[in-house]
Amino acid sequence: MGKKKKTREEKILSQERHAHAAVVYSLHSVENTSKQNQTTPFIRKDSYIYVLLDIKKTFLISLFLIGIEVLLFVLLTQHIMKFPFVTY
Repeated sequence: MGKKKKTREEKILSQERHAHAAVVYSLHSVENTSKQNQTTPFIRKDSYIYVLLDIKKTFLISLFLIGIEVLLFVLLTQHIMKFPFVTY
């Protein structure tokens, strides 16, 4: 079965619909760009202080855990503290 061809009236209606859609789209794009330029917020670079605080906390916790590991290593290798299942 063949493809149905558009009649002349359908082609004219289609062209009008596409032309109307292009005009509406161009109006919306002009309105959107003008609104975006007016409402662009200013972001300060020092407003990310919470990131610095999180990095500081992470560093301190990591340093504490590494210190505990070193302390346990020294205690176990010097035989100050003994576990029956740990041998050096």
